[in-house]
Amino acid sequence: MLTWRPHEYARSTRIFQCSQDIKRTLLSWFGMVLFLFPLITILAACGDYSPSPSGLTVSALVILHTKTPPYAILRVPEDYATVQAAVNAAAPGDLVSIGPSTNPDGAYHEAITVKTPNITIRGRDRNTVILDGQFKLDNGFEVQTDNVVIENMTARHYTDNGFYWENVTGYRGSYLTAYANGDYGIYAYNSTNGQFDHSLAAGQPDSGFYIGACHPCNALITNVISEDNAVGFSGTNAGGNLVISNSVWKDNMSGIAPNTLDSEPNPPQDGDTIINNLVENNNNFNAPADPLEYSSIGNGIILAESNNNIVEGNRISSRCTMVSW
Repeated sequence: MLTWRPHEYARSTRIFQCSQDIKRTLLSWFGMVLFLFPLITILAACGDYSPSPSGLTVSALVILHTKTPPYAILRVPEDYATVQAAVNAAAPGDLVSIGPSTNPDGAYHEAITVKTPNITIRGRDRNTVILDGQFKLDNGFEVQTDNVVIENMTARHYTDNGFYWENVTGYRGSYLTAYANGDYGIYAYNSTNGQFDHSLAAGQPDSGFYIGACHPCNALITNVISEDNAVGFSGTNAGGNLVISNSVWKDNMSGIAPNTLDSEPNPPQDGDTIINNLVENNNNFNAPADPLEYSSIGNGIILAESNNNIVEGNRISSRCTMVSW
């Protein structure tokens, strides 16, 4: 039974800082609009539309830039009863802002699919914005489109994954908590140009964090904690500008495990950079685990049929093999 420990990050204070930044930005742009409005009017009256090299007139460029993202804020539960309804209503550039659920247990019981690109989905409080699959629903979030950011919330008790991006270009998961899900915690598959940061994954029977089936991945995992999983990080057939850095991988069955699997797309694994991590006590027989994960138990960093990886500046300690090839 996983004993839950509170996570070590709190993003709520950053939201207030962001709000102040947005206010300053809006005031700055408002002043610019007042200054430029006569000029815009003159330009608009000077003749027919004629595209600039970028496809926009000078006046259009000014008008577009006065509209600072987010273009609209869709609030849950104030404006939309469910997260899925708000996500469905969002347009590119919008922000979905999620407050605590009004359900008696304080959790949303949804499996959310995201098909609109270029949106941000943000919880207002990481500890109280909770998605709970009740061990019945598959994924907390499944993202099927490009450039979707998910921030500042918790996903637990899903049969598959907490947060999942698949076949996308551009993704970010920040200040997330994923625990006691049935497969992976925070997961990107066949996806590129992404980042996981300031997040916690615990109690998954596969890996806490996973980036796989991409080359080059152009991805970064940094400032995360992965504990009490079968594997802290697993990355099958992934590499090429994939950096795992400045994170804590502890009390898993094994710590960091890039690997090759011929039955998955894009073999072999090639070209990870694993730097400046704390890797300790990855010999946890009590962690939940699928049978396939037992073979890696006791390894801090294991490079299974892996090529051209850089492992540098990591501290690996306590009851585990240091680095295994």
